[in-house]
Amino acid sequence: MKTTAQRQAAYRQRHLKGIDGTKARLSTVIDYSAKCSLERMATHLGITQAECLMRLIREEEDRLLSGMTGKEQDAYYDRVTQ
Repeated sequence: MKTTAQRQAAYRQRHLKGIDGTKARLSTVIDYSAKCSLERMATHLGITQAECLMRLIREEEDRLLSGMTGKEQDAYYDRVTQ
């Protein structure tokens, strides 16, 4: 019989893999008003909070990258992927 901690660890591991194995866990504390905003936006859009957060991040990164030269974009990606 598995303990509660073992069941929780197995659940987390299964959900990290997702359908295509490309998920990662993000654990952070944010401002209460930001959390409420995230909940409202996700509900309004009819998506999960995780999907809403991913959409916001992608949109902001696209905006940021659009103002960079190719060399700046290379440096941007190199900082994170090394």
